Amino acid sequence: MSMSMQFRTVHDQDIAAVELDPMKLEILHYGEILDPSLLDDLDADEKEALITWAPAGRYTIFYVEAAFQSLHYLLTGEMENGKGHFPLNFIYGDSRPTGEIGWGKAHFYTASEVQQIAGALHGLDIKQLRARAINGLSEQVVDYLLEVVEELKDFVQATADKQLGLYRVIV
Repeated sequence: MSMSMQFRTVHDQDIAAVELDPMKLEILHYGEILDPSLLDDLDADEKEALITWAPAGRYTIFYVEAAFQSLHYLLTGEMENGKGHFPLNFIYGDSRPTGEIGWGKAHFYTASEVQQIAGALHGLDIKQLRARAINGLSEQVVDYLLEVVEELKDFVQATADKQLGLYRVIV
């Protein structure tokens, strides 16, 4: 089973709500709390507030299948998670890690941070990326990675145009 990374659009108010109550992450991500027994220790008011909470809108999802580590390297020149500089380290950077979904924490980026990411992606030099990627990779793999960069660039720009934030999870 391979892992994939999901980027999901999100309103800033939902980011704030999840940061205040990480249990809301399951509602944001799945539309419900998957294990209702988690609510057992809450008092009635807390439980009611949680189960009646709903995200501000429907969200768009962008999937990156198994290549997210290569994309991080392509964008930052760094091999390790968390390395590189914002905004181009958004694939593996440490921005607002909250809750647990899939293989770890969800990482959130506000609408203003998405604007910065979109600007940085827009300014990328594809020839430089290709030169960085060629190092030991087949041309077919490089072409695939650059195609994903272009699709991700479009997704992030569309998200920025809607003044939305993003969060990412590995599933």
